[in-house]
Amino acid sequence: MSSGSATTTGPGRPLTATWASSRATGAARGSCALIYRDTFAFTGDHVWANRDERHLGAGRDVSWYSWPEQQRSMIRLAEHARLRKVRIVHASPSDVYGDPTEHPQNERYWGHVNPLGDTACYDEGKRCAETLFFDYGRQYELPIKVARIFNTYGPYMHPNDGRVVSNFVMQALRGEPITIYGDGSQTRSFCYVADLVEGLVRLMNSGDEVTGPINLGNPNELTVRDMAETVVRQCHSNSPVSFEALPADDPKQRQPDISKARELLGWQPAVPLAQGLPPTIEYFRRFVPSGR
Repeated sequence: MSSGSATTTGPGRPLTATWASSRATGAARGSCALIYRDTFAFTGDHVWANRDERHLGAGRDVSWYSWPEQQRSMIRLAEHARLRKVRIVHASPSDVYGDPTEHPQNERYWGHVNPLGDTACYDEGKRCAETLFFDYGRQYELPIKVARIFNTYGPYMHPNDGRVVSNFVMQALRGEPITIYGDGSQTRSFCYVADLVEGLVRLMNSGDEVTGPINLGNPNELTVRDMAETVVRQCHSNSPVSFEALPADDPKQRQPDISKARELLGWQPAVPLAQGLPPTIEYFRRFVPSGR
């Protein structure tokens, strides 16, 4: 899929998927929403007031209250799905793997998370949410599905959401130094949002025996410094690179093993970074005063 929406048929009425960006907090339209019709419910970090829409990934809130809020939201959604007897898909992040000691990360890996770290309430909250959904699946035979989403980017990301792509692009367009935490040797794998949504729709439409968790991301790995240099080059910028201290527990490597997605969903990313960055950069230009 190369545009902003797609319609696919499921066991019930058609499911329309509409996306605006990546897991990051979206601007104006929200980051990525899936509208369900009877058969599917879609969960993320926040529940919108409209009962027919679920938000995929709001900002990465690591304050103390994010953990209980996550669990309350997940319980409400799981109960909603149980009472309506609908399939439910949980968007879990790759943060459940923590700072992995296994590389690349596959779904059998239990992760390496510091339960006392500064971001523990977020990481452990997501791990707890997965446990909750699998418990609902076992206890109530609720048809659940869990996707583990790796770094995703694309148009409609919020310009100030603090993520790698949005940070680098906005700094490059403004001619500001590109901020890299650590020495830039840590790696990430970036998936274009259209590819991600295609994977999510395929997961939703898969049989009930496919519960996940299933990694969804682009396995093409590159260093954060390489990413910064690529962004500067594509933005035609002269921004220098600035290095700052690496936050505690920041993952040194992040790369999905998508063998399971290939086998069970027939899915793999189709949009390379060289193709996905230009429309992303063009979107961000609207936030930079003309003349820069």
